[in-house]
Amino acid sequence: MARALQKDSVVRIYLLYAGMVLAAFIIAGRIVQLQYFENEKWEEKLGLEGAFDDKLKGTDGIRLKQKTSGGWRPTYEFNETLKEPVDGLDIITTIDVNLQDVAETSLYAELMKHKADWGCVILMEVKTGRIKAIANLKHDTANNTYYEGFNYAIGTAMEPGSTFKLATMIVALENNIVKPDEIIETGNGAYTYYDKTIHDSHGYGSITVSQVLEKSSNVGIFKIALKGFENNPQTFIDGIYSMNLNQPIGLQIKGEAIPYIKTTTDKSWSKLSLPWMSIGYELQLTPMQVLNFYNAVANNGVMVKPSFVKEIQKTGKAKEVFETEIINPQICSKETIGKVQKMLEGVVQNGTAKYLNKSPYPIAGKTGTAQIYSRTSYNKRNYQASFVGYFPADNPKYSCIVVVNNPSRGSYYASTVAVPVFKEIADKIYANDLNIQAHSIQDTIFIAPNSKVGANKDIAGIYKYLGFEVKNTTIESSYIAGYSSNDTIKLHKRKLIHNKMPNVKYMTAQDAIFLIEELGLTAKISGSGRVVSQSIQRGSRINGGEIVNLTLRY
Repeated sequence: MARALQKDSVVRIYLLYAGMVLAAFIIAGRIVQLQYFENEKWEEKLGLEGAFDDKLKGTDGIRLKQKTSGGWRPTYEFNETLKEPVDGLDIITTIDVNLQDVAETSLYAELMKHKADWGCVILMEVKTGRIKAIANLKHDTANNTYYEGFNYAIGTAMEPGSTFKLATMIVALENNIVKPDEIIETGNGAYTYYDKTIHDSHGYGSITVSQVLEKSSNVGIFKIALKGFENNPQTFIDGIYSMNLNQPIGLQIKGEAIPYIKTTTDKSWSKLSLPWMSIGYELQLTPMQVLNFYNAVANNGVMVKPSFVKEIQKTGKAKEVFETEIINPQICSKETIGKVQKMLEGVVQNGTAKYLNKSPYPIAGKTGTAQIYSRTSYNKRNYQASFVGYFPADNPKYSCIVVVNNPSRGSYYASTVAVPVFKEIADKIYANDLNIQAHSIQDTIFIAPNSKVGANKDIAGIYKYLGFEVKNTTIESSYIAGYSSNDTIKLHKRKLIHNKMPNVKYMTAQDAIFLIEELGLTAKISGSGRVVSQSIQRGSRINGGEIVNLTLRY
């Protein structure tokens, strides 16, 4: 049996052959084997494969075989198959392979640049909670590259650092501790409490509460937390709990780490716990849990459950559909949501993520640069950089988190390590999504572009997605080009030279395989990314049936 799996951005086919002798019976004086056809035999099932295995695996079949001196052979006097195997169901994932490719490529480049230990990216639809891309890359020190490793996005709970300051701000606003325009004195950027001194990257002096979040002032958040909750820290904890931050999300896939938000009854609680928790230490969350919290803010306070599967199908027909599930209908008051949304926009406009302010669409979010705790202490040389936010800020469609663990080359600040990954992903989505562009380009006149030669269904589909009228959609050719005529697109046949090898360098694996198979050749792929070399050179004579080895790299 064959099962198609979608893992990250690449759809892979695993051919699974398995058989097992379960029993032997005597029929008509001869030994006949009862052999089971197993749909698959897995050493380990993880992710969607493990979560939906009961749906995917189908039902095993049973076949009769006769015992001979040389082994087993099919029977001829009896109906050989006693029970036909039944194929399993199909799961339709939420992952967009194009967005997945963008996420992986952008993350890979930044990890290489900063020589980080690992990194992850999650891209989610704000309203539905559907995960459109999720990438996890781990450093291979032996080969100085990165590969798909552990699912850090859902399985690693760590101290989030400054991205947690949003939660502190919400609890303070909900309890009327501060107002956005209230002045907080941060002095020269150092503040001592119980013999422990907290520092800001700069001395900000007197700033507003909104600016405390915009500039990610540790001193400012410390003072806000102590002002409101020093004498009753459990009120602060209760406020955090009310936003579901102490509970696992309950994802469709296995492996979610449990969040840790300590309470005043914990043995490890101290006078320093409240202020340290207020800036994202002495607690642990996964990147997915942090993103889901920010997604709720983008969604006007409605917290939805992230999902990886849209529906389960059998022979193309839906058997089960997964609707959007609401975890918390309102994490805080709408008034507070409106205030912190403006603050998160201010982070981009005036604060630690000003690099994103150059974008042609508004972005909101928060940077986080956290020291990594190593067994006995916080290592001053090891940091985790992150950025979590959403776009467009005035009508959020996507939320995204980028985490880069222990960047060891160049800067370690989130603004220069994590923010560029977010921007590249958001920019590429913006460039291809006219719905996102609508708020800033309503009066723009679109000129339909010509296309390069490619697959019929892909080119026609892209034009339709971009909103252009397409003619000749019934053209009988799998290899076409599109040409603009006023405001419409006409598709034209393009012929392949069937005895000449084309150039497939720099193509995606999907496009290269399409072209090669059209010529009757077989493609073998190694690596991931885009084609960088082909074993049969461009222009070489081909007869059909040859194997073309393609090497892919990012």
